Amino acid sequence: TDKARDWALDGDTIYFPTGEYQITNAGDEGVTFVSRKSLSLMGDGHDKSMIRRVGSTNRWAVLTNCRDTLIEGLGFNRNGHTDYGGVTFYSALGATIRHCRAFDPSPPQAPTHDLYPFVFGIGGTMSKHVLIEHCIIEDLQLEVDHADGVLIQKNKVYRSKTTASIG
Repeated sequence: TDKARDWALDGDTIYFPTGEYQITNAGDEGVTFVSRKSLSLMGDGHDKSMIRRVGSTNRWAVLTNCRDTLIEGLGFNRNGHTDYGGVTFYSALGATIRHCRAFDPSPPQAPTHDLYPFVFGIGGTMSKHVLIEHCIIEDLQLEVDHADGVLIQKNKVYRSKTTASIG
């Protein structure tokens, strides 16, 4: 994932074929992308292309000042982490997340913080034009903060944790 991040240019697709990909101790932020345009992260399906957190990494990925981002057909395994997590967007302009699954197969624990698969956090500007559809979210929460023009449709959420917020 680090090589893909370093080599990805505007308009590129980072493809995750069937298999499991571990995000390990890549720092608190996981894999980071800054100021990319039309970047796609694509897999063979949420039950086939799995990204799993291991070690102390708090997030799978952080995308800052990115435009027209697509995340599709990926599974995200939280793997028992109890702090924050997920794919975090700051100052996004056009972000689509579809046909993904975010889950935690570990035994339930009392969360110490919010537990989310995708979040639009406070950046330099408000994120705009966000679409989250046809996703499955299990044992986590869905949180969209600091975003405008958000459409969340045709998702399934099971056993939501802590809160679910859209603000």
